[in-house]
Amino acid sequence: MARRIPFDNSAQNLLNFSLKDGDSIMTPAKAMTEVFVAAFKALPHSEQESFLSKLIKDKHFRDDLIDLAIAETRKHEKTRPFHKVIAEIHAARN
Repeated sequence: MARRIPFDNSAQNLLNFSLKDGDSIMTPAKAMTEVFVAAFKALPHSEQESFLSKLIKDKHFRDDLIDLAIAETRKHEKTRPFHKVIAEIHAARN
């Protein structure tokens, strides 16, 4: 039975219940992410650029975005044992 939610435009009320996301339950955090991404995509291109520029100006966000971009581009690469990576780093320093 579906839970009834009072309609008061409260984002919190919208996110305090589970939504079906395919075969899994969507958490409130996932629902918030979906709403945020949809709102971002609905912005005009110039506003999207403005928003991204503000994120990039913050060093922590910029570093996180760079790390995420690298991880995304490399996610299909074959993994290597950690000890071999460390050995390569030490060899490169000498």
